[in-house]
Amino acid sequence: MKLSKHRIVLLIGAAFVVIAYILIQFVYKNQPKSKAGGDVIALSFSPSAQTTTGTQLSSFSADILATPSADMSVQTYAFAVGFDASSLRVTSITYHAGTVSEGLGDTTDTLTEVNTKGKIIIAGESQNATGIILQKDIPASQKIVTIQFQVLSELPSLVSVSATGPQALNNVFTKISPDSPNQVTPIPITSAYLSLNGGVIPSVTLSPSPTATPTSLPNATLTPSPTVPLSQCIPVNKRIIVTPQDVTGCHDLQQAVDAVDGEGYIIHIAAGKYTLGSHTDPSYAQGTSGLVIKDKKNLSIIGEVAIYGADGTYPDPGQMSKLSLVTLTPEKTNYGIIWENSSGFMQFVTMERGGVDRAAISIRNSQVDLIYNSFVDVNREGYTGVTIAIQESNYTNSSGLMYNYFENVVNPIVVLGTNGLSIEYNEFMGNAKEAITLSGVGDTSIEYNLFHQNTGGESVILVKGGTGSDKKTGEYKKIAIIHNTIVENAAKAFSIMDLPIDAIMPKGFITFNNNIVVGNSKGGLSQDTASAIEVTMVNNDVWSNVPDIDGKLVSKIGKNGNISKDPLFGQEYCLSQNSPALLKDDVMGYRGQCDVPVTPPPLPSNIPTPPPGKPPVPDSVSFDLRLRFQGITTAPKGAVKKMTVKVTVKNPLFNVEQDTLAEITPVSDKTGIWEGKTSPLTIPLGPGYTVLVKGPKHVQKKYCTENPNETATGTYRCGIGRVQLLKGVNTLDFSKAVILAGDIPDQNGMIDSYDISYIRQNLGAKDEKALSVGDINLDGVVDTQDYSLVLQSLNIKYDEE
Repeated sequence: MKLSKHRIVLLIGAAFVVIAYILIQFVYKNQPKSKAGGDVIALSFSPSAQTTTGTQLSSFSADILATPSADMSVQTYAFAVGFDASSLRVTSITYHAGTVSEGLGDTTDTLTEVNTKGKIIIAGESQNATGIILQKDIPASQKIVTIQFQVLSELPSLVSVSATGPQALNNVFTKISPDSPNQVTPIPITSAYLSLNGGVIPSVTLSPSPTATPTSLPNATLTPSPTVPLSQCIPVNKRIIVTPQDVTGCHDLQQAVDAVDGEGYIIHIAAGKYTLGSHTDPSYAQGTSGLVIKDKKNLSIIGEVAIYGADGTYPDPGQMSKLSLVTLTPEKTNYGIIWENSSGFMQFVTMERGGVDRAAISIRNSQVDLIYNSFVDVNREGYTGVTIAIQESNYTNSSGLMYNYFENVVNPIVVLGTNGLSIEYNEFMGNAKEAITLSGVGDTSIEYNLFHQNTGGESVILVKGGTGSDKKTGEYKKIAIIHNTIVENAAKAFSIMDLPIDAIMPKGFITFNNNIVVGNSKGGLSQDTASAIEVTMVNNDVWSNVPDIDGKLVSKIGKNGNISKDPLFGQEYCLSQNSPALLKDDVMGYRGQCDVPVTPPPLPSNIPTPPPGKPPVPDSVSFDLRLRFQGITTAPKGAVKKMTVKVTVKNPLFNVEQDTLAEITPVSDKTGIWEGKTSPLTIPLGPGYTVLVKGPKHVQKKYCTENPNETATGTYRCGIGRVQLLKGVNTLDFSKAVILAGDIPDQNGMIDSYDISYIRQNLGAKDEKALSVGDINLDGVVDTQDYSLVLQSLNIKYDEE
């Protein structure tokens, strides 16, 4: 928010209509005149340092004081206060000098925006003739504002008012001239800092000019960027905070990485969207990349997250990939992020809507653990690169890839020539080609993962040539595929291809235990005749695949606890109480019985803890909807010209489930698309929402993204909720994932014999009552088309929850 010059002029003009010139002379007759162009106002924080100990969410307040270089009377003032939104949030703003400039200065009423951006606009004014008196000889002569903060993290950080850079363009006081009371003069300010928990205050004194840019700093070389001085990316206690462009601080992720000059650094990324622009690294011959991380040891890149509890706690690990408030977008590059000869972690980052033709993340000769990240729509516009490529790396004694989410990407994970990797507790949904490809790997585990509705490729998990061979020792290191659920994919579930015939390969080199393999359209398990591997299989359920098993694995069913039965899934592929996949002391699949809480193992202690996020803030939310319904391809021909749909929003992280209604109408006579707006709801803002839509004659549809897509009618399935709700109107285009018909009035949440028999018994009816119930496609008659639509929906049958 910037202070409008037009606004200042109007305020000054109004204020001085009644000003008496003699009063101004009286105020100034005993005050020294300031020299034109030489005045400056020094701002300071009181206290200038603050140390918080003990529990998080403690509070403190800071005054901002103003001391002028000469006595003066100030009419208006404006400056920006920047703070680390991952360490602090503002709870109140109190003005002491004059009054807030309404609509321009932030107040306690605008804290949602303040805490989102990490920036406070202080803008005030005096409405009287004397203005706001500042005196040179009285240190800190005027308290301008008091800001109350709540501490979210004990890590070091700064609160600052900068006299230079883009944030400072409107950092200025306007002085009343005693000789010309209708004239005001802008007075620049100095920078001011408050150190929190040992945050290092810059030692360089910046010029008071609001337009000056420092030309050099100790131990730092400025980049050519006109808007991001490298000084903003200098680590403080091995920590760098990267912020969006409209927030004070370091904005360039590559600059932050380049500023790391030792081991154990942490780069925190504040909430926002960041583009990884294409650039060429001369030392990396494989093409362009968005971000290059080379020769960095134990570097952690952690995005800001949302929390759901006022006490600052997090949900169970299985939900954490929903919480990232940071989006990185690779923009038409060969690689999004390159890690080479490095080690560390990347957590709480969403990569989406990118264009990479080789890999969104390339890990080469490194040990980089990826935890709690989401990869969504990474490959678009014809780009076909893999999402995560790991090559020639050693993951012994590391965490690996845990609790990540992959949706609508190409080749989520490809691992080549790598040992010791763990791929655990991840979800793969709607992805093209193979979800996991292993070649030349050993001591690798794939455990407790969910693979569902993936759309293509040879196999969901593909193990191929060269796997497990150690060329130096001739030993073969094992692969364990345990406790996974592989269901409803348009590919085989698991294949072994092109592994060499070798007598020294031990039995059990590949272990396939406690998995559920169901409904995969190209087959369940497959091993080609050229691969002389003896696979160990114990306690698997392989059922309703086309076919279930081929090649060398056919003989495994019926032995060692391997079965072929309906696993009786509940919601999200948990197991119902009578499931044959529930064993006496164990379970098959990625999770157990539906009514038994999931208790994943804790993460290793060496994983860095992210700074606490901000509790969700309730606010007014509404939806602008675009919908499409099964069988309705033109505008209605009968009396019905509009429909009312029920919209339900859910978020288990925030304990939210609320309903609202929307009246919708056709967009045109031909498209079959309907539009409408919902009534507003007051709910917490943030990520992790699912949206459910229930039409008047339809099965409820569950949506997880703002713009979902499906390749065939009724095939879209929702995984974890990833809708992020913002204040005001949220646009949701669900028109590419059709809402199925069949649950006619009076609705009971399912398609049953009543729905089918009512339409069959009223075929040919055109009366108003029959049409209001049984005319599903709205063509003005209950006919066989309506009947066939209900039958087509029987494979769904129930409202999605």
